Amino acid sequence: MSPLAEPNFSRANHIVKVYSKATMSVQPCDAWLGVGVLLVLLSSLLALFLFQSRDPVEPIFWWLLAAGAVVGVLMLLLGYRLRFPDGIPYVMNIKPDFIEVAHDLVSTEEGNELDDATSSPHRRRFMWADLKEVAVAGLSSDPVLILELVDGTFVAINLGDVSNDPAIIAEMAIHFFRQSRGKPALHVELAARNITIPCPVCEIATDSLKSYTLGTMVFAFVVIFTQAKTMTCCPTCMRGKISDFLFGNVITSNVIWPFVIAPYSVILLISTYTRGHSKEVLKTLALHVAPESWTGNRNQRS
Repeated sequence: MSPLAEPNFSRANHIVKVYSKATMSVQPCDAWLGVGVLLVLLSSLLALFLFQSRDPVEPIFWWLLAAGAVVGVLMLLLGYRLRFPDGIPYVMNIKPDFIEVAHDLVSTEEGNELDDATSSPHRRRFMWADLKEVAVAGLSSDPVLILELVDGTFVAINLGDVSNDPAIIAEMAIHFFRQSRGKPALHVELAARNITIPCPVCEIATDSLKSYTLGTMVFAFVVIFTQAKTMTCCPTCMRGKISDFLFGNVITSNVIWPFVIAPYSVILLISTYTRGHSKEVLKTLALHVAPESWTGNRNQRS
């Protein structure tokens, strides 16, 4: 799957239940299900054939077909009951506001149990809004979903035993987690990172538009007055504005200049040499991301 492609989630806005490979594997009691399906199908086909026949049909044949269909349905019900006595046991339940996972798929750093009042005896529930981070580790064919709780505990969920596509399950988990944080979908943010847009100052296209808060600080020994403004421009223009901010506050900020203005300016200056748009710019671009990149009239600047 392309990292910029929109994930094709099945019933993404509804309950998505995930089953284990063992649940979906063939078992001896499946013979009842197979024979039941065969009887129902065969009875239906024969009834259709006799119904279209021009020759008169004895009533006994209709009774036999009806009896075969009833026996087939009973065998289906019996096979289902033997196969799933408590219903089809799903190992994972994913919704936009939480993920519920079977206990045997969950492990922690210490290997201990997690107490959660919202969890059921068979599955443990994690609210997306209560998680600090969600990531994926391992191979794409056998990924492990890593949940970081707010207390710093890491929870690993093994997706290798699920019958559904584990890569899709992992992407869905990340998608719902970002959604709970008010962040755009991952494929949208990745697309926004590759967009080049013209600098508002020099109009040269860049893929590293920076947005920082600069302004004037007046220190009067007792009271501090600040006038801040968010500046957005390309790295080259931003370095010039940082220089104006740095030297323009030497007199007004006086004694706190070396402790506040200078370190802050140095940090911003170093960050202008990093590749990529600022977080504030990415949030704005994600709301208006276009299929094609924006281009300027001149050479690209970084």
